[in-house]
Amino acid sequence: MITRAARPEEVGLSSAQLSRVDGHLMTRYIEPRKIAGALTLVARRGEIVHFSPLGQMDLERDKPTQEDTIFRIYSMTKPIASVALMMLGEEGHFQLADPVTRWIPQWENLRVYRYGNAPTGSPTRPRGS
Repeated sequence: MITRAARPEEVGLSSAQLSRVDGHLMTRYIEPRKIAGALTLVARRGEIVHFSPLGQMDLERDKPTQEDTIFRIYSMTKPIASVALMMLGEEGHFQLADPVTRWIPQWENLRVYRYGNAPTGSPTRPRGS
């Protein structure tokens, strides 16, 4: 649980390095208009060490991102599954170099359709063919 704000150095982080987060987001994403805005928060050991609203929450109304701006987040399955897998890896349940077939044996002879004519009876054939 996040309890209070702290200086990054109090929890073993660098203020200088954290200040680069905003610059990176601004130059790579917000200024080129890849995204309208962002809200970043970094916490460690239950203490907030970086919290920064950037860009616009509403471009049409020229409203800046606020600390309480709500963003709609899509497609969170991959990041959540990735974090869960990395936690299991840290606990030694598997190694990143392990072949996936060690854990999903059904994928042993998996083939991927790249281009050209799909093999007869293949599930990669277009519908209605």
